[in-house]
Amino acid sequence: MAVTGCRSRAGCVSYWAYVIMMAFLCGVDSQMLSCELTQSETTNTFSSYSVNVTGSDNYTLSYYPESFAPGQRLPVGTSEINVTATFASGSSPMTQSCVFNVTVNITELPIECPENNDVESTTPGESTFQYQPSAITLLPGYDYQNGFLTYVIIRNTSEETGNFFPVGSYALSVRYSDNQLEKTCNFTLIVVDTEAPIITCPEDVESNFTNVIQYMFSFTDNIPDPAIANLISYSPASLVSGARFPPGLSTVTLSLRDLAGNEGSCSFNVTISLQELPIVCPPQSGMEETTDPGQATYTYQPFAIEFQTESSTYQTYSNITRTTTFNGGAGDAKLSVGTNNIRSMVTDSVLLIECAFQVDVIDMEPPVIVCPDDIFEDTTDIVTFALSATDNAHVNGSGVTVQASSLPGFPFPQGTTVVVLVATDDSDNTASCSFNVTIDLQPVNSSTETATKISSTESATTISTTEDKTTRPEPIVTSQEATVSVTKAPVTGSDNLPLILGVTIPVVLLILIIIVVIICCNPRSRSIFGIGPKEPVKRRVVGASRHGVATDAIKLSEKQERHASLYYGASPTDMVENPYYAENPGYDPDDPISAPL
Repeated sequence: MAVTGCRSRAGCVSYWAYVIMMAFLCGVDSQMLSCELTQSETTNTFSSYSVNVTGSDNYTLSYYPESFAPGQRLPVGTSEINVTATFASGSSPMTQSCVFNVTVNITELPIECPENNDVESTTPGESTFQYQPSAITLLPGYDYQNGFLTYVIIRNTSEETGNFFPVGSYALSVRYSDNQLEKTCNFTLIVVDTEAPIITCPEDVESNFTNVIQYMFSFTDNIPDPAIANLISYSPASLVSGARFPPGLSTVTLSLRDLAGNEGSCSFNVTISLQELPIVCPPQSGMEETTDPGQATYTYQPFAIEFQTESSTYQTYSNITRTTTFNGGAGDAKLSVGTNNIRSMVTDSVLLIECAFQVDVIDMEPPVIVCPDDIFEDTTDIVTFALSATDNAHVNGSGVTVQASSLPGFPFPQGTTVVVLVATDDSDNTASCSFNVTIDLQPVNSSTETATKISSTESATTISTTEDKTTRPEPIVTSQEATVSVTKAPVTGSDNLPLILGVTIPVVLLILIIIVVIICCNPRSRSIFGIGPKEPVKRRVVGASRHGVATDAIKLSEKQERHASLYYGASPTDMVENPYYAENPGYDPDDPISAPL
């Protein structure tokens, strides 16, 4: 090994001469400083150098340049260092110096590169990973300028890039430097997403009006992607937003799996507190229905199912069924006129409701009444017709009242009478119809002879009784064959008896002759008296009597009292109605004797 400070042969001789002289002057125990070359291939710092001091323990060492003293960072290559030893013995300090070289034989930055495959996760809350070269391993004993280290990241060994890497795989080259040495590390960086998405559920839901629940939720992921919205799952799978929930408590769990397979979830509760089927029941009272056409009852029609306004979104759990009872179970769907109590149980197999209400059935249908055809009669003024009607509530007509403006079986006046029939049922519904009754009784032509005046006490035109003091007109009978005039004459008493007797006998004979003539000329009259065949003939009014003249004054007077015949004037066209028809309807129209004169 070469001696420090001996760089040439002449120098070495001078150096050793100096050493021998100093040893001679100072003695064998004189102090001595010696230096040796120092070098390294792994470090650029030295805690000490190969500097030896002998003969004294009381000394200090100083290095020049001071930046190369032990422990300092030395540059790469060979550096010359001058060391001086100062001894403290004697009155004046003595120094010795030597020079030596220190060589740093490092050609590459001493760091340990990452593994070939470096797997890193994205930064929390971010979609990328920020590569940090400080993660490399530094070798011990090397001073990296107090930690100062720069790097350059090269992607695919071709171009420089930043240090933020999305999810994926990257072939990287990182060049490290401390301004003196460099080293390039080649490796594969794999960035993965290990962060689960965050899904936020709504607050708990409670509903007492519907079973269809709409709810909202939100989610976020460190790697935004609209496609993950389709990756949400529900448990139970059927309880999605807008679905029909079962009664009671249901727990809904929402799960979201991102494209990297990370899953996040949350849960919330839904309570359906409906106690009965939320439909609208009919009003308890005030419902009115009319009887079916032509029927005495109303056929009940189930009310339409309509959900309450706030429950319009309610979905039934199955088909709705109903059970209905009428009037406490004693009736059926044929509701009678009056108030009917109805109970209807409606259910969808899960919830049910009982509706109780009343239906008032009223009869608004009028009865049916049919008038007869118009009636024409020229033989009698007594007309008969049926008074009948039917009603939906009274099939056989019972319970229906029929009223007529003119009753059948009673005399009708000459001419046309409008008869109005009105039928009224128990519910005061009415129906009416009308028809015409025409009476056309033709008068019989009178004889050309003029009847003599009849005057007697019994047959006087003026008839006085204790009960009736009325004066009635004597009818004038007109016929084609004869004319019989009956006029009023005062009755004077017994003073005129001879005159009365003288006149009465001829008059009676004349009347008998006229009656015989009428009987012979009228076949109907012959049948009445047993003469000839009995065949119907039309009745005609002859003068004041439709059946001829009375046989005597007494019968004439009696018939006037009983029937009060129509009064005629000088001619048949002057006919006026006698109120006797309305007062005395009970005669027999087939009996000419009892017919009114």
